[in-house]
Amino acid sequence: MSITPLPIPPSRADASSFSERADAFLGQLPTFATEANSLAADVNSKQITASSAASTATLKAAEALTSANNASVYATNANSYQGSASISATTAQNWAIKTDGPVTGSEYSAKYWGQIAQGFVVGTLFDDSTTNTTKTWTSNKINSFAVPKTGGATLTGAQYTIQYGGGNTLLANSYALRLYGAYGGGIVFQDSSGYAGMYTSASGAAFHLGFGADGGISTKFTFANSGDFYLNGSLVAQGSITANATISAIGTITVSSNTQSMLSLNRTGYNNAIVYSDNVAWGLYSTSGGHLVRYERAANKRFFADIAEDDIWKFSAGTVSLGTSGYTRLPNGLIIQWGKTSLASGTRPITFPYTFPNGVLTCNATKSSTSNWGPSTGIAFNKITKSGAEIGCSESSNDVYWSVIGY
Repeated sequence: MSITPLPIPPSRADASSFSERADAFLGQLPTFATEANSLAADVNSKQITASSAASTATLKAAEALTSANNASVYATNANSYQGSASISATTAQNWAIKTDGPVTGSEYSAKYWGQIAQGFVVGTLFDDSTTNTTKTWTSNKINSFAVPKTGGATLTGAQYTIQYGGGNTLLANSYALRLYGAYGGGIVFQDSSGYAGMYTSASGAAFHLGFGADGGISTKFTFANSGDFYLNGSLVAQGSITANATISAIGTITVSSNTQSMLSLNRTGYNNAIVYSDNVAWGLYSTSGGHLVRYERAANKRFFADIAEDDIWKFSAGTVSLGTSGYTRLPNGLIIQWGKTSLASGTRPITFPYTFPNGVLTCNATKSSTSNWGPSTGIAFNKITKSGAEIGCSESSNDVYWSVIGY
């Protein structure tokens, strides 16, 4: 805001211009007054504004001082809180894992009580080395109380694996799981259709494996105390069966295969004898000695010890003894024996080289004459048995050749 300057005021010293200057000066005074009043109002307004600003500045200065004081207090508190937080962290750690003494007073950490609980469970609450029935949970007590005897219990997941290490002489005759009743002691598994059981007989003389419907368990396999294994039904083997003693079977033993079925008989240190059957042939052979018997299905031919069926008449079915006295056994069971003896007039006993199993069919004898070529006369067989006879002759001393046929 500005004020227009006033003109030169009149002066009595300059009388000639007094009137003119007086008029000009007086004429400008209203404008001056108006502008002066406006300036005064503006000054007054600015004074009020300045005064308000001063008051505001004073207030803000006070607030700034208060904030500075508060900041100082907060900084002090923050330092205090930092120390408290560090102490709290250490205390929290002690409550979690401290085991070398109480955390405060008589109070101990969680880890300390956890170790106490573990020792109590393993060494006191569950302990198969003692049979304390009031405090310790042993295998027997778990068997009696943990699983209901009626109604069953469903066990799922690997955490339910049941293991009984034994080794306690007081529990040597007990079970990790035990079945009571007519079946004796053992384990029974049941599904919706029936049972599978492993149990001893009521007298404990044998161990049984059994299966059955809800009506009961029927024994299928029995292991006797003597070591014998009994099978009530068929034995179907997909691999080897090894036994250290004689296996006795009642009925038929069937060896079945889609390729070749074999029954191998082994004597330690010797070749195996194998009975076999396949889609080409069946027979009996040794692992190194070849076939004894073979029947070829397509050719309908039978072979015996590499002798063709057409040559079977050449095959000797028994022992032969060749010599002055001897015998032979034919495949059809007929036995021929022969011999030579010196005989004067009278009788002489002879012993057959081979005793007939059944009896003698016919006898024949002839003498060796030194005087003529005539027929033999006066020779007879007497007292004929399976093992010998008596030959008689009415002529002088001669060699007699004899033969006997029997079976």
